Amino acid sequence: MQESLLGSAEHFHVPDDLDIPTDAESTVMLLRDQLYPDPAAAAAAAAAAKKTTHAKRSKAAPGPSVAAAKTVVAAAAAATAARQLPRIILKSQLYTVLTDRTAADRDLEDLRRQGRARLFKLSIGADEFALLLREDYLAVLDSLIAKHQQLAVQQQQQQQSQQQQQQPAQQLPRQG
Repeated sequence: MQESLLGSAEHFHVPDDLDIPTDAESTVMLLRDQLYPDPAAAAAAAAAAKKTTHAKRSKAAPGPSVAAAKTVVAAAAAATAARQLPRIILKSQLYTVLTDRTAADRDLEDLRRQGRARLFKLSIGADEFALLLREDYLAVLDSLIAKHQQLAVQQQQQQQSQQQQQQPAQQLPRQG
């Protein structure tokens, strides 16, 4: 038996509870990170792209159109991050990266059954689905709950201030 760099198969043990992403899941993570970058990283990229447009151009430096394209991409990424859009991936985007659609569908169905991903049917196409990984779905729910709680606190404060304003008017004695 030929030994690999890791040693023989009998000495190498993979734990059963190791959570290794499927091809579809790792592709979704890659697409998600490319389409929805970290806001701080997007701001840094926009600042760096702005600096390259003002710097003198050397032979190794990118041309103005490349720098402008980087600026536009960074600005779009920052705008997307600022709007806090859900980090959805379309199933069709996944198909452009993975060559075997059947295997991708099988992986997605397994992820859905395990609760690691949510699929949402879109009305824009006959077979168009949006996909959210569990962590992104929970983040969307958490932000909605936080917004709802914040609105409830604001409404409660407004009601209390209205009641306080009405109480002194009721306590004034009438002169007749």
